[in-house]
Amino acid sequence: PSPEKPIFDPLGLYSANSPERLDGLIKPLESSTLSATKEIFDPLRLYSDQSEVSGGEVETSAALPFLPRPALLDGSLPGDRGFDPFNFASDANSLQWQRKAE
Repeated sequence: PSPEKPIFDPLGLYSANSPERLDGLIKPLESSTLSATKEIFDPLRLYSDQSEVSGGEVETSAALPFLPRPALLDGSLPGDRGFDPFNFASDANSLQWQRKAE
């Protein structure tokens, strides 16, 4: 392993005294700059300290009530329940293509 290509250890398989960990080659999956700007969405009220949660109410999907409702899936299409976990309806053209393909 080289410093240019870090090792990611999300399962904690490298012990605390492993050479890789001691040499500082193991890096976190998320950088600290990403987590500082990422919004926290908590529709199930899992956070005891709600001051950490992003402000404003977010409309949730009827199909997946723990995810925000996709912007283009507003209920105007037949059978639209806001189910788009893979973000197939990322823009209007993709949504229309998926409708035709279905």
